[in-house]
Amino acid sequence: DPRETVTAQQADLHLPIKNDGDVSLFNGLLKFLIEQQCIDSEYIHSYTDGFDALTEEVSDLRYDVTNLTSSIGISEEKLTTFFQWFAQSSTAITLFCQGVNQAENGVDKGNAIINAHLASGKIAKSGCGPFSITGQPNAMGGREVGGLANQLAVHRAFDAGSIKQVQAFWDSPEIATQPGLKAVDLFEAVERSEIKVLWI
Repeated sequence: DPRETVTAQQADLHLPIKNDGDVSLFNGLLKFLIEQQCIDSEYIHSYTDGFDALTEEVSDLRYDVTNLTSSIGISEEKLTTFFQWFAQSSTAITLFCQGVNQAENGVDKGNAIINAHLASGKIAKSGCGPFSITGQPNAMGGREVGGLANQLAVHRAFDAGSIKQVQAFWDSPEIATQPGLKAVDLFEAVERSEIKVLWI
């Protein structure tokens, strides 16, 4: 959000990037991390795939700090400060919300953020990681543990292999074998008196 909100006024460093500049910002950060040798090679080798191809992609001149200045509308001084802070800090959490998640190229934006954390090893440990803030309380947690009516835990479909795998992981004697009702279907089923209990 390029507006200087009250939250932005309290920030140590506010980066009011141009509309849709998220991917370029985080690809520029990744390029900086690679060039400054601030990547976690051991983590990359152990837990990631395709890093060489990603390195080649972000080596593009458009991700140089000087070129980013014009493309995303942030001064070279501010960009360099941001890149250095991220590189030098032992911890980093990147909070992002619907503006990233629901954008037309939201997957690219999410990937760019996640890639910076994976490359620097600032993930899966205390004080580190990309953190998607969803629009509803614990929406992501609900998805991960199977709280969606049309999916098993960890976004698995209701195919025989997934059912068997999730059931084995949970060591559960019983497990749902078909999708439940989504919100609108649920309301219609309530109207037809097909739902015996509804916890709101």
